[in-house]
Amino acid sequence: METPPEPANVLLPANPTSFMGLTDEVVTILIGPEERPFYIHKALLSSKSPYFKAAFEGSFREAADKAIRLPEEDPKLFPYYVLWVYEKPLETEHPISLGENCRLHILADKFGSEQLQNLTVDNIRRQAVDDPRSIDLNSTTINCVYDATLPDSPLRRILVDLLAWQLYSDNLDLADADPEYLLETVKALTHRLPSRLEGEVAPFDKNECETYHVHRDGGSCAAPTTLEQ
Repeated sequence: METPPEPANVLLPANPTSFMGLTDEVVTILIGPEERPFYIHKALLSSKSPYFKAAFEGSFREAADKAIRLPEEDPKLFPYYVLWVYEKPLETEHPISLGENCRLHILADKFGSEQLQNLTVDNIRRQAVDDPRSIDLNSTTINCVYDATLPDSPLRRILVDLLAWQLYSDNLDLADADPEYLLETVKALTHRLPSRLEGEVAPFDKNECETYHVHRDGGSCAAPTTLEQ
């Protein structure tokens, strides 16, 4: 199997029977304009993504070919998704960056993988609480999120809360940031002082499931897990 670029060496598990219901059938995901191949067990991938389940278990061409082409996706980002599918920690010495978490959240949304969406906002929240100065909030990341999400997106909400409530930096470069983001942040800042005076809990101190998580079935989270261990 081809070894993808850093940050992850995405391999099929040595013991496939460790995944309940996993079969030997493997499908190919061709990522990027150069069609970089990733090989994933179909049963496991389908259990993690309604998008891939429909593609490989329906009457589409992908089901017959056992392959799907995603030329618009980034072959350097997709390994994170594969690691999550196989429930493996990320093999990296450094935390996932804000930009990578945001792009992975957008990718997970496309594939209907809401658990991964929730993990990415948990990662952002944890980094914001533990080491806010390490977060690189910039116009590129903001615009990527605002171009790819709807107004009620929890990803938009957490980026606004980052700047309004948590970040402490003299080096923010937001000159080219989406005007909608800047307006929403100003609104959050005007709400912050009276909220503090009234004793309201800051967003990052609230239950993350209620504040930033996605649950399309109206449910709630099980025990939290993280991408980084």
